[in-house]
Amino acid sequence: AIKKPIPKYPRAVGVVISIGTNAYKDIMSVSHRRNPYVQMIVCDARAQGENARELIVQGIRRLDRLGVDTIIIGRGGGSREDLEVFDDEAVVRAIYEAKTPIISGTGHEGDTSLADDAADLRVETPTAAATAAVPLIDDILRTIELPRAKLEKQQEKLKQSRERLENRIQLKFKEYEHQLHLLLTRLHGNAPTAKLVGGFGYLESEGKPVMSAGQM
Repeated sequence: AIKKPIPKYPRAVGVVISIGTNAYKDIMSVSHRRNPYVQMIVCDARAQGENARELIVQGIRRLDRLGVDTIIIGRGGGSREDLEVFDDEAVVRAIYEAKTPIISGTGHEGDTSLADDAADLRVETPTAAATAAVPLIDDILRTIELPRAKLEKQQEKLKQSRERLENRIQLKFKEYEHQLHLLLTRLHGNAPTAKLVGGFGYLESEGKPVMSAGQM
């Protein structure tokens, strides 16, 4: 119930591992191949020997404070005795108290440690940990392209609708312009100055029509 979900689209992934080991190389290679845009921040920590416990705890807490999206704890396998540090109370408590989701990939397929139980996700190898932490760039691009294609389709529909509306408006304007022209022509035809009285001509005297010779 208290397991934290692993982020689907991390920007930065922290790794607590011994730099230079095969496990380190596997994690870096896999993560870069899957998505070179995810930043990998490594805290060098031995998984056995002197100060191993302190280095692992410090690495977890340092990465947790940095605000990475996911933390990987990795090691390239070994005997059960070589992995005792992952049963250490301080290491388990650091994993449990971390606010950042933690993936445990310590390379011991047959046995599980208390660190595995405390982690938010347990996988069998460092390679699997990198795979779980870093999404494929192609998958991300597909999630981007699908909405983009949908948006472009909607934009094309909107463009067509706008063009149809503009055409209808232009037709209406032409129709109103034609009607106005007819009305103006009719009005001009009904104006007194536009009429021919008796078929010969039209005269005015002081602004009034002349109806007989006596008005001249």
